[in-house]
Order: sequence, then C-alpha cells, then structure tokens
Amino acid sequence: MEKLICPKELEEKLNGRTELKSRKVVCEEVSMESGDYNTNMSTTADNNRGRWNGQNYSAEPSEWPATRRWLITFTACFTAIVTGVRAGAYGAGNQEMEVLFNIHQSRFSWLFFGTTAWGVGGSFIPIFFILITDGLYRTRAYFVFYTIFLVCLIPCSLAQNFATLIISRIIGAGASVATVAILGGMLKDMWKDMRKRNIAMGLFGAAIVVGIALGPFIGAAIERNLTWRWIYHIQLIFDSSCVPFFILIIRETKTDFILAHQAKRKSGPDTRSFSTRWTARSRALVRAMIDSPKKPTHMTFTEPIVFLCFIWVGYAWGIYFLLTQSVVRTFGKTYGFSLLASNTAFLAVGAGAILASFLQPLQDRLFLASASRNTENPGQPILEARLYTSIPGQLIFAGGLFWYGWASQSHIHWLVPVGGLGCIGFGIYTTYMAVYHYCTESFPKHSAAANGATSFSRFIFCGFLGLAWNPMQRNMGIQWAASCLGFIGLVITLAPVIMLVKGDGMRRRSYYTLKTVKGETPSHVTTASYDSKETVVGVV
Repeated sequence: MEKLICPKELEEKLNGRTELKSRKVVCEEVSMESGDYNTNMSTTADNNRGRWNGQNYSAEPSEWPATRRWLITFTACFTAIVTGVRAGAYGAGNQEMEVLFNIHQSRFSWLFFGTTAWGVGGSFIPIFFILITDGLYRTRAYFVFYTIFLVCLIPCSLAQNFATLIISRIIGAGASVATVAILGGMLKDMWKDMRKRNIAMGLFGAAIVVGIALGPFIGAAIERNLTWRWIYHIQLIFDSSCVPFFILIIRETKTDFILAHQAKRKSGPDTRSFSTRWTARSRALVRAMIDSPKKPTHMTFTEPIVFLCFIWVGYAWGIYFLLTQSVVRTFGKTYGFSLLASNTAFLAVGAGAILASFLQPLQDRLFLASASRNTENPGQPILEARLYTSIPGQLIFAGGLFWYGWASQSHIHWLVPVGGLGCIGFGIYTTYMAVYHYCTESFPKHSAAANGATSFSRFIFCGFLGLAWNPMQRNMGIQWAASCLGFIGLVITLAPVIMLVKGDGMRRRSYYTLKTVKGETPSHVTTASYDSKETVVGVV
C-alpha cells in the first residue's frame, strides 16, 4: 500500500520536523481561483524557498524576479513559434511529394491529409496527456514532449512513402500541442497579477498564431533552393540547437513540486526496487490516461458555454489551416505568383494577429473596468466583458472571408485580397484569446477540462475543414466558395452574442458550477488529474 505524502507533511518534512522514510506519491489539494493555482500551504517566506538545478529561489514562482519570469515567458513564446512553424511548413513540399509519392491531386487534395494528420494528432493525443501533466513536474513533461516532437522530425525528413509522413505528423502534432499547453500552465503559475498575466498570455497567444503563419513562408523559402526534405532537416537542426538554451532557462513552476523536490533531497535515497517504483508510477499514469478525456467530453455536450466555444474557435482554426492551401492556389492561378511569393502573402494572416494583439490591452481594460458595474459581486469584473472585442473581431473575420474571395481577381491588385487575409488573422486572434479567457474564468475549478475541449475542437476543425476547399473552389469558384465560408462565419457570430447576453444564466444553471458551490466533485468524474478541489496524483 503506497503512502500518500500530502503538502502539509511535505512542509514539515522540508523543515526537518518529521522523518518519513519513503517517498512514493505526492497527493496535492489544489485550489484554483480565476485560473490560478493556490496551494493551501501556510508556509513562511523562508520555508517557501527551494533549490532547483543548483540555484536558490522562491518556491512560489510569482515571487521570482520579474527578469526571470519574463525570460521564461519569452522563451515560451519562442517555443510556440517553433512548434507552429512545423504545423504550417508542411504544404511547401506538396509539388515534390506529389511526384515522389505518385499522388494525383487533380480531383481531390490527397496531400492535405498531412494537415489532417496534424489535426488528428493535435486533438486526440493531448487530451489523454495534457491533464495528466497537472500531476507531474512541468519541466519534465515539457522536455519529454519536446523530445518526441524533435524525434518525429526524423521520419518526416527520411520518409519513403506517404504513410510514414502521416504517422510521424500525427505523433509530432500531439507532442507539439502538449508542449505548448504545458508552457501555458507555466505562465499561469508565474503570473498571479491579472494585468501582467493578461499581457503574458496575450503575447503567448500571438506567438501561437504567428508561428503557424510563418510556417508556409519558411517552408517555401527552403524548398526554393533545396529539396522538400530539407524543410525537416533544417527544422531538426535548428529546433535541436535550442534545447541547451531551454535547459538553462526553463524552471519548474509548480510550488508543491519544488517543495517535493526539496523533500526528496533531504529524505535520502529511495530504497524501493526499480520494479516497485515503476509499477506504482505506471498504474497511476494508466489510470489517469483512461479518465483524462471524460470531463472535456462531458463538458462539451452538457455545458452550453463550452459547446458554443467549441464551434466558435474550432471554425476559426479550421479556416486558418484551410488558407494554407487556398492562398497558394489562389495567388498562383490568379496572379501567377510562385510558391514563395504566395506564401509571403499568407504572412498577412500573422500580421493581422499581431495587430489584434496590440488591441488586447484595450480588451483587458474594458474587462477590469466592468467591475464598477457589477452589482451582484461588487469589485469583481463581469466575465462577459471578456467578449466585448471578440464580437466585432468575429464580424471582421467573416468580412475578411468575403473580402479575400471577391478581391481575388486578376484585374484587382494583389494587395487587395492580402488585406482580406489580414482581417481573417485579426479575427482568429480575438476569437482564440476570448475563448481561452472566458472558459478559464467561467469554470475556474474546471478550466483545464474546458480548455481541453476547445483545444480538441481547434485541431479537429483544422484537420478536416480544409478537405472541402478544393472541391468548393473548383465547383463554385473562389468568390462563392469564400462567400459560403463567410456566411457561416456570420452565423457563428451568434455564439459570442448568445454568451454575452445569456452567459451569466448559463453559468448559474451549470452542472459544474452547482457542484463547485456545494464543494463536490461531479459524481461521474473519477479523474486522477484535473483542476482544483480535485485530487491530483503525481508520481514523484
């Protein structure tokens, strides 16, 4: 029978007040308010100091020097760009892969299944693992997934058939999404102040969107002078060379695990056999993997807020990846652009996202200012204020689709449809940030599951929506194909409007909110690793 070491015992152990002979499993009680983890430990400042990789610093990441926290934040943004580049760079090698793998695309975009594979891996694999990482060291999980991400570049670069490429992209996508999710958790650990956290998460969100936009351009620039395999060779070389810098910069950010690390150092060597330790860890992880997808799935189909966000952000992300093939075809046929020139135009999507990120502080001010109008909870911002700029952003997104479609004509200057792409990027960013913040704050004790559901939707849509584009463009023309997508975008504008008007009532009737008020865990949920007020089991 494994002995559970809870945070209070860890604190006593760290202070030398008790001698526990075995260290098996750490059992945390996590309290989460407004998306932050608050460990219920009443430690003093001196007791909250830890040692990690030979350096002394506070065990509470929010107390670290601002320089260190911003360094880790910018490193997280850089990693998000690196992983996003791989997602978008794939299509740059289509012409060579079509010949090498003997794939005929005259009637159907078979090569888009490479993007579909990315969507499948990015949706299904992380949902089994991301929530488990709440019970593990963030740094260890980060480097494990990033290593898998790197290893999967090797079969992509050496693939002799299309199936190898597909399987490698499925696994690589799962590792990529999990890596980014872990980094998001690190940022939440470090930034407790809402204003600074909003800035950090705004930068991180922009990096995620911009990284995907850079992918096709970088891939085309490599393919222009080398073969398509060098797209993966160069990524492998560059991404691997970043690892030493990540090791120097990235630090563990979970307070309980920093203290647990200290406790292990003081308790002496573990006398258990390797098989005993491995059996305990394996059972805990397998149990958590089985339970991990249950809550996101349940919330998607029982919580109107999560379902609306599922459709809203999923469609935006699906359009994003659809454009990676549409822009090349449109600018190539309409204006005679080369692959590199067409993907240079695609950078407008990233530029639109950057522009939207500059307006994010305005959204944050509107959100904080809403506290003065909150009569039910005076002093607390109104959660629906998170949606203020996303509604015009969604209209700009839908308008950008119309703009892009009807401006893509040979007698109209090519810069005009580029403006439409910028509007689409603007809307994608506002949607992504609104969904992330609104889900996190609507379900503060179940935010990991809610955001897990929306992450699943983003990659499912990105993997399958694009399969319809070439048949639509061939049968309807670029103008009406884009208009069809624009009309759907206008209908989806109802999602944020409904949440703005009815969101408060939805939360009041929410199954998870009611359970949270009662201090209970929903009876159907048996997860081993989720949000606050639930037992998070992590093997140390």
